[in-house]
Amino acid sequence: MLTSWVHQDELSFAMNRLLLGGLTPATRALLQVSPHHCWLLMVDAVVLDFDGGLLDAVSSAVYAALADTFLPKMLVQQGKDGVASIEMVDGDTEGVRLGVGAVPIFVTLAQIGNRYVADALAVEEACASAQLCAAVNSEGKVCCTHKSFGRGMHPAQARQMLHTAVRVGTNRLQCLDSYFAPRS
Repeated sequence: MLTSWVHQDELSFAMNRLLLGGLTPATRALLQVSPHHCWLLMVDAVVLDFDGGLLDAVSSAVYAALADTFLPKMLVQQGKDGVASIEMVDGDTEGVRLGVGAVPIFVTLAQIGNRYVADALAVEEACASAQLCAAVNSEGKVCCTHKSFGRGMHPAQARQMLHTAVRVGTNRLQCLDSYFAPRS
């Protein structure tokens, strides 16, 4: 098993790649308050214990946190001395939700025999002959892949695993989106 700092570095690298590519131009524009001021998006995940599927769990948690993020309306006024004054408007109705439509989540599949197991436990991962991790967005597009351990993989097998990852990922995203959908 990898040491915790190796997991931390791998997780940090994967989440940076995932989020940098997943924010749409419209969402990036929301994060900019003025030409010289912007919201800083930071993710701090505390993992107390895990039994496989760490990237899957953290990416789903980050997606849910971003879907639940509300950016308050900011008023920026230039002072006479050239220094900007920023004021946050009070109230729950003034502002906007952060759009997460293009943000992907990770889906890790382990091959055990002729089957693919999503969200495999550590015991199941130990039995796996191969493992493939894919980042999938709500449009069913694969944003990146990572083959971690195990033997080599035939291209047809990789395509089949990616097809399964897309099906599992879009299903997870639909569940998350339905939970965070605005209620009337």
